[in-house]
Amino acid sequence: MRGLLMVLPVLLATLLQPACSSLSPKSVSSNNLKENSEVMATVEASLLSLFGFKRRPRPAKAVVPEAMLELYRKQTGHEVDTSALPLPGRHTHTANTVRSFHHVESKADASFLSHHRFRLAFDVKNIPTGEKLKAAELQLSREPVLLNAIEETESSDVNSINKSVELNVEKSLSDNDGQKLSAKADEEREEATNSATADVIKVKTSDRAISTGKQRKGSDRRYRQWVLVHDIVRPGIHGRRELITRLIDSKVIDIRDGQPVILDVFPAAERWLQSPKDNHGLLIEVMPTDATSNAANSGNHLRLRRAVEEGDAEWLPKQPILFTYTDDGKNRQRSGDEIVSRSKRASQSSKRATQSRKRKEGRQNCQRYPLYVDFQDVGWNDWIVAPPGYDAFYCHGDCPFPLADHLNSTNHAIVQTLVNSVNPSAVPKACCVPTSLTSISMLYLDEESKVVLKNYQDMAVLGCGCR
Repeated sequence: MRGLLMVLPVLLATLLQPACSSLSPKSVSSNNLKENSEVMATVEASLLSLFGFKRRPRPAKAVVPEAMLELYRKQTGHEVDTSALPLPGRHTHTANTVRSFHHVESKADASFLSHHRFRLAFDVKNIPTGEKLKAAELQLSREPVLLNAIEETESSDVNSINKSVELNVEKSLSDNDGQKLSAKADEEREEATNSATADVIKVKTSDRAISTGKQRKGSDRRYRQWVLVHDIVRPGIHGRRELITRLIDSKVIDIRDGQPVILDVFPAAERWLQSPKDNHGLLIEVMPTDATSNAANSGNHLRLRRAVEEGDAEWLPKQPILFTYTDDGKNRQRSGDEIVSRSKRASQSSKRATQSRKRKEGRQNCQRYPLYVDFQDVGWNDWIVAPPGYDAFYCHGDCPFPLADHLNSTNHAIVQTLVNSVNPSAVPKACCVPTSLTSISMLYLDEESKVVLKNYQDMAVLGCGCR
């Protein structure tokens, strides 16, 4: 595989520039791609195989989750050259692929009438059997509940209590003919109403403080909710058998916060991959941490389902998403000496290229040349979301005797060059090849229109040398 990676840039460079006796850096023309369709088809097939595809994806239009775009931005901004996808608190140091899955809507959704209890179903069958699952997370979006709306709910509760108590007192102080009593009775009724109201409010709010309109710092039990996620081990049948679930994660959230909720669902996803027929989905439950909490009246704060009046454009960015982190086994574990910053290695490569250009000995010595692979030129921009292309670079040039230090040669290359200088027919010269390679991140849509973020190792040349 690594050999293919080193050959492809040179092959592409040959196809993208006019024929010449020796390979040299020239401008790339997309018109030349049509000159040799058979060779180009071979190159395309090789690249698709490299990217893990048997055929070119032709996905339907899909919305890329903002979380995937953010993950891509973080990955491409790493100072450390790595093809791993680190995830805080998870064992994902070897994972190099992230996939996103949306809830599969069905008629069963209608049986869940409450916003606080819902089943989410995810079809993960398209994860290749050769990939090992490292982590799985469920992301639920939220719409923060405004504080004044919470206070209006509290005020409404108090008004309801007042009205209820007043009606009860009036009924008890009325005579059999329905005539109200004298002014003295009215005073007694008012006193009883105030006393009863105070008693009811006192009981209702004994375990919590009434807000004065200013949001308190820190957490308040009135605004907390439990979010529980269960793996449905066996679905229930009404009147015949009970539902069996397994609690796999839970979190306490504040209904005033709008940040997404992330839940660890690795045990469920792992079970689904091992036995797809037992994938019955996840059961999400939302409940207040306090029985008297106003969080119970927060409505559709946690977005588990589509609202009746909500269209696709509004719902797609808010719908629940399952993220899976997998390892395809193609990553070569780098040693500590190999894992250095991209900027440092790029600087070293640039310095060597500058030194090489200063040599005035006819043919250019071994150095790195630009080669940009544009996905639009090969018609792949409809399924590759990002990047639009990447700098692959390639190595070319002479390895003359004696080999200079800046040519990054090995002892074997030095000996080989020495022998060649004495007897050229005995051994060839040392070759100019990539000595340092780096990975790239790609965000794309697969054959089933699933959004995938994958890191590919050894895709771009950082340094060249005589070997």
